[in-house]
Amino acid sequence: MMKRNLVIWVALSWLMACFSCSDDLSEEELFPEGTATLYMMDERNGKTLLGNSDVYITGERNFHSNRFPIFDMGKKSGIGDIEMPDFINMAPQVAVQPGNGYVICDVDDILEFEESGQLAIAESASVYRVFVDSWIQRGDSITGANVRFLLGKPSEGQLPVWGTSLGTIWLDPYLASIDEQTPLVVDLPSSHPGDIEIDLLGKAQEELTYAVEGKQLKLRAASLYSVGSEYHLIIRYKHIYTEVSVWVEWKG
Repeated sequence: MMKRNLVIWVALSWLMACFSCSDDLSEEELFPEGTATLYMMDERNGKTLLGNSDVYITGERNFHSNRFPIFDMGKKSGIGDIEMPDFINMAPQVAVQPGNGYVICDVDDILEFEESGQLAIAESASVYRVFVDSWIQRGDSITGANVRFLLGKPSEGQLPVWGTSLGTIWLDPYLASIDEQTPLVVDLPSSHPGDIEIDLLGKAQEELTYAVEGKQLKLRAASLYSVGSEYHLIIRYKHIYTEVSVWVEWKG
């Protein structure tokens, strides 16, 4: 009897944890401003397309696309409950399930990082977050699904905006050693080593050095000859990445 009660208690605890996660989000957070409602008829009953994509529902009740990978994120409470996937299991077709969340994006916005092997999506990418409310029925036949979706960016302020400058590495001409120069310090969204990855691009590979210390990225010039140029780098945070730049200049 004690063992049976323990199993029931564990099961109830798991269910309470699941429901408490969705209870943490308000209605405005679950369905943010800009969320659209769509009566999405399947290909046999009008073939409604999702937004400006080519995604539609097949007669077998699957989301299908010829251009955009689709990710089934499982049971969700709404749009605000849908996070970015790991981008491993990209599929052109997945089953439509009421209560499930989906992510739809452009495969060209996904990059594989050589050092870690991680896949991530560009901060500048346009991403559909989709939540299926219920089936649309005509008599006993299912003809489509009531869908809510939001077109937006993968992140909200977690990384610097794509194409912006992080600032300037100022070199003091009165300091003979490059090691004495003050680095440019940039705050990062995480201190976990697996969450963050830096990739120096082009000439930055020769002219910059960096170190990640806790939740800070410290960028330095590799030599005094680095001065007078703009350098580009990529910062990955989990499954999102951004491309930004820094300048190296002489201090006033």
